[in-house]
Amino acid sequence: MGQALWDLYENQKVKGLVAAMRQTLSKLEKSGQTDARWFNAMGEIAILEKKYSVAARYFRQALDETENPVYELNLGNALFYAGEFSAAQKVLASYNEKHPEDIHGLVNLANCHLHLSELDVVKSLCDSGLASQYTKAPLWNCLGQREYLMGNHANAWDYFDKA
Repeated sequence: MGQALWDLYENQKVKGLVAAMRQTLSKLEKSGQTDARWFNAMGEIAILEKKYSVAARYFRQALDETENPVYELNLGNALFYAGEFSAAQKVLASYNEKHPEDIHGLVNLANCHLHLSELDVVKSLCDSGLASQYTKAPLWNCLGQREYLMGNHANAWDYFDKA
């Protein structure tokens, strides 16, 4: 029964049926399926509902139960969206150290540093990503935002045009 409910949940997730997802997770909870995967799913629902601090708590619980890169990235993103940039930066730095090939984690880490006004770190992170075979547009966009914050509007537009 557990796997059938998880398949149903994944189908509902693809369709964006939040109420149905919540109902399926309730059935999973009643059947004793509250494991790391369940906590992560509850965090995903909280993200969809823009309850970022709640999502962070669920993702932290998922990560406490099982070390999983997805849970760590989700936690970093939830903290970022909750406005907890220092906490998000710590989680995303750890994630980026373990998974340097993941452009999503790198760009989110650079954006944390943007919000913390650590503009030299932003440049360093983006330059390291651009030196790799990463998708370049999000990195150029991040560098454009950095230049804009520094008051270098012409340089900012050059980066935005590249993106």
